[in-house]
Amino acid sequence: MGDYEITSIFAVLLTFFLKNVLTGSEHVISNPEPVTLPAKFSTLLSCEMSSEPDRFMWKFYPTDDPYNPNAYIDLSNISFRVVPEKQYTKQKRKSELTLHLDASASGDYQCLAFYGTKALASVPSRVTMARLEPFPKQNSLEETVSVGNTVTWRCAVPKSNPEAYIQYFKDGQFLNHTDVKMNSLILPNVKEEDTGVYTCIADNGITDSVNSSAKLNLRIVRNGPSRAPYFLIEPKDVYTILKGKTVFLECTAIGNPVPKVIWTKQKGQLPNNRIETLKGGLRIRDVSSQDEGVYICNHTNAYGTISHRITLVYNEEPRVDCHMRETSVKVGENLDIDCSVRGMKTKMPIIL
Repeated sequence: MGDYEITSIFAVLLTFFLKNVLTGSEHVISNPEPVTLPAKFSTLLSCEMSSEPDRFMWKFYPTDDPYNPNAYIDLSNISFRVVPEKQYTKQKRKSELTLHLDASASGDYQCLAFYGTKALASVPSRVTMARLEPFPKQNSLEETVSVGNTVTWRCAVPKSNPEAYIQYFKDGQFLNHTDVKMNSLILPNVKEEDTGVYTCIADNGITDSVNSSAKLNLRIVRNGPSRAPYFLIEPKDVYTILKGKTVFLECTAIGNPVPKVIWTKQKGQLPNNRIETLKGGLRIRDVSSQDEGVYICNHTNAYGTISHRITLVYNEEPRVDCHMRETSVKVGENLDIDCSVRGMKTKMPIIL
């Protein structure tokens, strides 16, 4: 979770406090939703209040990074522009803003409703442009593997907004029932019929998909040569996971005979009631702060041993606690709100 989500939390809290302290019964019913679209597409942002205001106004906070939904945007009074009235409509309690998306229109949009000298502000809505870049350069692999091994292959995920997912193919046919975890291809207990050429594409559901030039030419044999365990692709080194989520730590080695794997945790015990050793890695459910640390996967057969260390970083979603020093405030007076933030470390936004 990045700066945009933190900003939204503060905006919600301030809207809540101002609604109850300053404006009586008036409050925001619906906020404009975040939007990601290709360039030159049009969209509508809307907001609705509990009662009809005297007038609406829309603020626009531009960004220098139109493809990044988590880019930091300073929501101070010096950085916004007032949207021309011809771009939005007022329908009693509701206002709709029409946008034609390009880089200059990307950023945060905030709806304001005025009641005399008072105003209500919506939660800012992030508008970004969709894109999907080509795959990073990656070498193709040609490998002969003995029956019974678990093979893991991974295409490097290209930069994308929204985040791309990887689809794998064997000999040009989509692998619908293959185990794909963390955008990796996992082939458990391979058989001779798993022999083939494996490829991948990336898709984000908005832009055109892109093809990777990397291939895995895989040959499965029954009586392969003896070999100590080795990694077809190097396992990942670091995983960052939020509280309560499930994480899958990938670590697969190939050998002949098929290696056996043992998982341990450096300076600690495995959470045995929440783990499951699967083909291709270790799954940990309901992650807590006690799970943070270094995990070691150790693959062994009669000809050798190979191991890898994986660091699990624990994080919590930001939580904001606010307390008012005063419960009764008149228009024009100062209102002191003390807020503390717990959770992920991130740059603090400015809300005025």
